[in-house]
Amino acid sequence: SLADYSIFLDDTLFTDAAFTELKADGKVLLNTKRHIDDERVITLDGGRLAAEILRLPITNTIMLGALAAVYNGVSLGNIEEAIRQNMQKKLQEKNIEAVRAAAAAIGRRGDR
Repeated sequence: SLADYSIFLDDTLFTDAAFTELKADGKVLLNTKRHIDDERVITLDGGRLAAEILRLPITNTIMLGALAAVYNGVSLGNIEEAIRQNMQKKLQEKNIEAVRAAAAAIGRRGDR
């Protein structure tokens, strides 16, 4: 079946083939520094946020925060609870900060 959203943690993996796996109104969430002039693509410089907040080049939780900003099926609260249940205590605070920052970055642009 086709997806509502597809997330790319690495923009070198993103090609036009991604759209063949999406519903007609589906969106791609893309971790990139580049601007993509396509309304189906929502971009976020997750690498920058990861460096600033996590001090590591790990973008998976950041992109989950971006997903929460655009998809009504998952909330920041859902993701934060998953972090609390599945990550070591010492990692929780920074990862929650990262998902919140990503959601805020997407929300500020009004990119839906």
